[in-house]
Amino acid sequence: MTPERPQFWGIETTWPFYALAALSLALFAWGLARRVQRWHQVPGGLRPSPTTWLRALGRGLVGTPLLRGDRSAGLMHLLIAWGFTGLFLGTLLSGLDHWGPHFLTGRTYLVFSTACELSGAALLVGLAWAFARRTLQRVSRLEHRPVHLLVLAWLALAALSGFAVEGLRLAQQQPEWAAWSLGGSLVAALASPEAAAAAFAPTWWLHALICLGLVAALPWTPLFHVLAAPASLAVAGPRPYLPLDDRPEGHGLGPLWPDACTHCGRCVEVCPPAIAGEPFSARGFLLAHRSRDFDPALAWHCTACGACEQACPLDIATAEVVLDVRRAEIEEGTRIPSGIAEALERVQKYDNPWERSKRSRSRLARELSLPAPEERAYLAGCTAAVDTRAQDIPRAFTGVLARAEVPLGSLGRKEGCCGHVPRRLGEDGLFEDKGLDLLDRLDGVAEVVTSSPHCLHTLREDLGALGEGVPRARHAAEVLAELVDTGRLTFEGRLEARATFHDPCWLGRHAGIYDAPRRVLAAIPGLELVEMPRHGPESFCCGAGGGRMWNEDPDASGSERIPELRIQEAATTGAGIVVTACPRCLVMLEDARKTAGLEDLRVMDLAEVAAAAQE
Repeated sequence: MTPERPQFWGIETTWPFYALAALSLALFAWGLARRVQRWHQVPGGLRPSPTTWLRALGRGLVGTPLLRGDRSAGLMHLLIAWGFTGLFLGTLLSGLDHWGPHFLTGRTYLVFSTACELSGAALLVGLAWAFARRTLQRVSRLEHRPVHLLVLAWLALAALSGFAVEGLRLAQQQPEWAAWSLGGSLVAALASPEAAAAAFAPTWWLHALICLGLVAALPWTPLFHVLAAPASLAVAGPRPYLPLDDRPEGHGLGPLWPDACTHCGRCVEVCPPAIAGEPFSARGFLLAHRSRDFDPALAWHCTACGACEQACPLDIATAEVVLDVRRAEIEEGTRIPSGIAEALERVQKYDNPWERSKRSRSRLARELSLPAPEERAYLAGCTAAVDTRAQDIPRAFTGVLARAEVPLGSLGRKEGCCGHVPRRLGEDGLFEDKGLDLLDRLDGVAEVVTSSPHCLHTLREDLGALGEGVPRARHAAEVLAELVDTGRLTFEGRLEARATFHDPCWLGRHAGIYDAPRRVLAAIPGLELVEMPRHGPESFCCGAGGGRMWNEDPDASGSERIPELRIQEAATTGAGIVVTACPRCLVMLEDARKTAGLEDLRVMDLAEVAAAAQE
């Protein structure tokens, strides 16, 4: 007898199955359409090339994103994904074999049968693992809701009933190739041919109802992420700014990412407001946004640090969803926190979010006395230009470059806001006004060097959307590292100290600059660098980003302060100096040092350390 499995073997009446299948697919299509209609499109967003879609599917199935970070959880999820995908493909091939050419026969069928059995086994192992993590291990970052256990049980019943159907069929047929059906042959050994004959049809229909019900319910359960996840991976990557004049109505990808979320909780473990005990977490905000049952004020808690996107196996950018909500709040105009509203007003009138004056910027420009830029211009950034403590950064940096005989020009008192603050707060009109104004002032400049990672990101990523001729942008740390590497910057004095480096979010995660500041510190004689537990890509935010500099504790009663958590972590290293490379981080950590009573700990910018080592 040739190995094969006729469709609907042992089932006499098939029309009810087709009727139920049509109903199941109709409910699935309706639910899918409702979901997808909420996914807004941007250039390159939900219309990527077929190659991009295939790459996204490959990333999900190969498991590169899932194995990032928690490998144990990633392997568990991969077993479920591989098992589910294998059984789904098996169902498609079985249908094609029934309605098209009959190719599942002979050795091809035996290999097909074994592959389906292995897929079912992988699915069951993964589901048992997931169940144990939720009920026995009680992993804290996971949501423990009944619907998640229901989905696990539903999938397990689909797989187990499939093994049962196969085993009951084999118990009746008793073919010589039964051993190729691993799980089915085990079930067959437990049932006599007579008992199998009596139980086969009811079990077959039970399996059909479970599977068809699963298809119908998929768009309405957390399991929908199996479809939304590839879409999320397909649109992952840098999201360039889209000018207001070119922006379609409903711009943004906010509704896609909540649908793609697997509820794994990796983002919760790294979210600064959540760690500090504030009523905000990346996952919580996403899911509340999907249900439309959330307080928009929560959007002002986000520090836009990017830690959640880095931790997410699907590259979900919660900060972009937060930004969509902030845009809506800015447009509404009645629920903006007072500190945020005042910062935006100052940017509009005085070209900085700090002072109702331009005098501080003018005084610093006169003190630095840099010439008008020819090819290279130094951009201090708003914080370093007007904050009393942060003004030491441009003083130190320009002094270091002067000693290294590196020419540097400046816009002086004509330097204006780059627009990063309104950009991250959702005031896109003000961002475009300030960004275009700065580009006009930089006309003819080939390169901009800035001490602010925020200005760096705006110049590199955002302003290009507003016009041509955006100068090349480099951070001060990159320039210092290049001078050290080429031997143009040397340090004569010894700095007998232990230092730890705080990676600014917008320099590290958003710009990918981790090594340059460490190369500078390593070149300073006597300076010992020790790392904090969270450093490099896993660095912890200072709490200044996302507008928190001007709305530091939004409705955060009873929580810990984010910058104090970070300065305490720095203190545990035994370092005497906390070095950073961002004016906002400097200000936040300096204030946290004082409130935490860490009088023996110094907070310095990289340029200040370099200047001290030259003396």
